[in-house]
Amino acid sequence: MDVVIYSINKIRGGITQKILERSSIKSILTSRIYELKDAILKYKPNLLVIDSKDTIKNEINLVNQMVIEMGINKVLWLSDPFVPEMIISEVKELLSQEEPANNDSMYENLKQFLNL
Repeated sequence: MDVVIYSINKIRGGITQKILERSSIKSILTSRIYELKDAILKYKPNLLVIDSKDTIKNEINLVNQMVIEMGINKVLWLSDPFVPEMIISEVKELLSQEEPANNDSMYENLKQFLNL
């Protein structure tokens, strides 16, 4: 499995999954945190796509902690605007990159996303 998608909004998550499917990128959609953890353990994805729209801060913190604990190095955080062309472009770019040496870049991306 190339990508695991986490979105509590099943419509946005489904659109994201369809966008990836059209570019021949295999993905699985999860809408609950426990499903996300199970999917990461089962599929060991190359990339995690997290749609933070409609997600409360505590859930974002839990997902972030899970990402750090599980050593996920490639994470794409989505919010608004929801632009399909941008999503596929960023996913392709992240999938083409070599594996980072540590979690520093993911941590910096998250801090920037959360405006910290």
